[in-house]
Parts: sequence; C-alpha cells; structure tokens
Amino acid sequence: NQHFIANVYQKDLEDYSNYIYKSKPFNFYQFNYLEDFLVLPTTPTAISSFNGRIYAFDDNNMYQIEPNNLYIEDVIEGTGCIGQQAVFVNDYGMCFADKNNIYLHTGTKPVAIGESILRGDTYAWENKHASFTPHITFDSFRKSYVVFFRVSSSYYAWSYNIHRKRW
Repeated sequence: NQHFIANVYQKDLEDYSNYIYKSKPFNFYQFNYLEDFLVLPTTPTAISSFNGRIYAFDDNNMYQIEPNNLYIEDVIEGTGCIGQQAVFVNDYGMCFADKNNIYLHTGTKPVAIGESILRGDTYAWENKHASFTPHITFDSFRKSYVVFFRVSSSYYAWSYNIHRKRW
C-alpha cells in the first residue's frame, strides 16, 4: 500500500541519487521527503519488493530493507543488478541479473543459476552487449524465467525452468 522510489533527481536541489523515499499509505504520489527516506551507501540501479522486504541493488551489492522503519537489514556483497528491467518477482522467487551472473532468490538467499550459460558459447552471458540492459520476464505456461539479452546486433533469450532447475 506504499510506493518506494529511488535515484531521485530534482534540478533545483542537491544530489539525492542515493536516497529511497516511501510514500504515505494509500497515497502513492504523496511523499514526506523530510521523514520517510533512507540513504543508501551507493546509487541504486534497481529496486523491487519481495517477500515483505524492499531490495535495492547497485552494480555489485544487494540491500535488504525493512519497509516499515526504513533501515538496511542485510547487505549481500558481490551480487548486484544491471537495471530495473533485469529483475522480476513472482510467487516462485525473485530473478535478477548483474554483469557476471543470473540469480534466483527464493526467500533465504540469492543463488547463482547462470553457471552453465556463462562461458564457452557464442550466446554465453559473457558475450552479451553492454549497451543493452537485459530484460527478465516469466513464461507461466512453461514455468520458466526468460532472460532477453543482446549479442552483437541480434537479440536472444535464455529460459530457466523452475521445476527442472536448468536452462
């Protein structure tokens, strides 16, 4: 019942890129910017809600945030997110991608699931084009997360099946 925003920019104010703001309950566009905020150590690249918590990502870190009192509960270093389109949440978990791997968080901790597609092929994760932010979505018929990415001038997708735990 609240809206969280991050990486805020306002041309007449100083730099608020490391801030996360929380809206008033049931008023998604009404913010008390003097009281309802959290300052992160870095600028977030993506934020998402999952399992009753807010997760803020930068390129190399994941911050687990308690949403009612706005404080950082846990920091997971070495696991980040490329951008807002590279995270997807549903009942099966939270799937997200950084420049090094693809992860699935099912409630306790994120697990790297991209090991088998990282290297050794033309369409490997290491060969993705850096200018395109990967997009993650979910195929409910196949129960699979689908990760769209770019190699050279063409676009491809890897599909990770939840039940088989394989690409």
